[in-house]
Amino acid sequence: MNNIILTALSVCLSFSVFPLSSSENKTYNTTVTVDYATQRYLNDVSALDRGKYFNIHTSKDSDPDVRKFLADYGVGIGRSFWGPFSYSYGKTKKVGEYPFSEKPLNYTDLKETKRYVATEHANARTIQWGIDPVKAGAWAAEYYSKHVKGAVPEFFEPINEPFVHARDKCFNMHGQEMRMLMADFYAQTGKHIHAEPSLKKMKIIGYAAAYPAMELRDFDHWNNTMKMFIDRAGEYMDGLSVHLYDGINIVGKSSRRSGSNSEAILDLMENYSFIRLGKVLPLAVTEYGGIDNTSKGYHPIASVRTVASFNHILFNLLEREDKMLISIPFVSDKAEWHITKQYNFEPYGAALFVANNPYDLKNTAWKLNDKKYFFKLWKDVKGERVDIVSDNPDIQVAAFKDDDRLYIAIDNLDDYTHKVNLKNVLNWKGVDNVSVRSLKMIFDKGIVYDEKTLNSMPQSIDIIKDETIILCADISRKKYSNRIVRTKYYSNTYLQPVEAGKPIVFDFDGLKPGTGRAVLRMSIGRKHEMSKKPEIMVNGKKVDMPDNWRGYDQTGRDDFFGMIEIPFDYRLIRKGKNSVSVTFPDNGGRVATMILQTERYDKKVRK
Repeated sequence: MNNIILTALSVCLSFSVFPLSSSENKTYNTTVTVDYATQRYLNDVSALDRGKYFNIHTSKDSDPDVRKFLADYGVGIGRSFWGPFSYSYGKTKKVGEYPFSEKPLNYTDLKETKRYVATEHANARTIQWGIDPVKAGAWAAEYYSKHVKGAVPEFFEPINEPFVHARDKCFNMHGQEMRMLMADFYAQTGKHIHAEPSLKKMKIIGYAAAYPAMELRDFDHWNNTMKMFIDRAGEYMDGLSVHLYDGINIVGKSSRRSGSNSEAILDLMENYSFIRLGKVLPLAVTEYGGIDNTSKGYHPIASVRTVASFNHILFNLLEREDKMLISIPFVSDKAEWHITKQYNFEPYGAALFVANNPYDLKNTAWKLNDKKYFFKLWKDVKGERVDIVSDNPDIQVAAFKDDDRLYIAIDNLDDYTHKVNLKNVLNWKGVDNVSVRSLKMIFDKGIVYDEKTLNSMPQSIDIIKDETIILCADISRKKYSNRIVRTKYYSNTYLQPVEAGKPIVFDFDGLKPGTGRAVLRMSIGRKHEMSKKPEIMVNGKKVDMPDNWRGYDQTGRDDFFGMIEIPFDYRLIRKGKNSVSVTFPDNGGRVATMILQTERYDKKVRK
């Protein structure tokens, strides 16, 4: 096989809590293999849809500076705060009272959509205890169908991060009952918008989970939030939305979600929607990044530390494009609302633009801060996926070929430097004009971005902590000689308690024998002192259990909740039904999900 690499560096979760390791000079060897003669598919998706990944958190593309940035870097708009309930409160000044038209407005023309997410704040102007969710849903459908001129947003996420506000005073402290009302609010909004013929192109997503610590209290958090939401509203949703942050978002302990934890969260959401709804609901990651708590107010370096998390989490999301609606790194535009006396005329921490004269915004010039380098790193990266493999889960990879242009991306989730050996069966024949883009996030220095040109593809390349590298090259070979298709198989068994010595069995159906790669994606929630190395049997044959997983050891969390990949020989797969058993040596915790993933070649290949 010929393989290309992509490395994403790991982010210090709450950066003040996870400083650079004193043994950061340690170096590991990793091999990345690229086969640019083999086109890779995620189910039926091969081409990279940049609109699903490279966006900023705004809808204001009318601003000339923002518009120029979007055009220069190939970026889209992502999300903004405004919708039917903000509009209705402005008209009636009462929550739950909506300005329905007295006479039927029989507008039936199909509304065009604009690709961004509209959402609204979780406050007393949007929703309160005791409102009628059916009436609210009917109003949302009328608002977008009859009161909005021109295009409507492609995605509507009715409330931003609602469940963490369920006990706010404005909601009368109803807690879980308020969350259930919020879920019904989502359900009725989706039901009514889907029933409106003019809004057939709109998608409803939710619930914008701010704190997806699914494993808390033996998965009680999962049961009372995302599971409850899927149970009550899932059938009316076009996608499930969640926010993923390294660090603290709203509440909770500092922890890194990039790596095994974010993988486990998304796998659990996918698997349960499969069980409950008979299909995997697509994902919308409407905010993601890193939260820095090292300084009060705006600090230029602290504001860009999030970029390392952007890259780490992006690699997770790139592998889910067949089930991804949209993802938005939390980068805002100018955020002029923040540059006021109340905030000492400082920029908003997530802002992309900084004002030269913050005291006179009508006459100031604006400049881009160093968050621009995330978008510069990925600028022009496009094309069809090609086959690529990393032999270390901490080194994340992706590769794309656009006609005669090859892009190899490498991300380092580890806290240590890796020497990445680049392998290709053709020894990089026909590959030249190589350039290397590198983005390093140095904790006390900020972003270090570099581009350089090489005479040929390097045999190896070093990648440090929190570094992402993209190798770009011209390639003479345009045609493919093979195809490899990634397929995930889900079991109807999930969230199983662990009892020492007792096998937990997961059944899978519809598999096909062949040649390729196979891996079990096992997500577990256990106390740190408990074993993470069960005995694994695939169709009665024991397979080796690895010691490593994506990202850090999660010791900053109360429990370990992460996805561990377990490769096994594809020849163990049978046609149709297959069985996997998991047996731990000790009691406690749960196996949240077990997903069987195959990558199957069309044509048999030699190993």
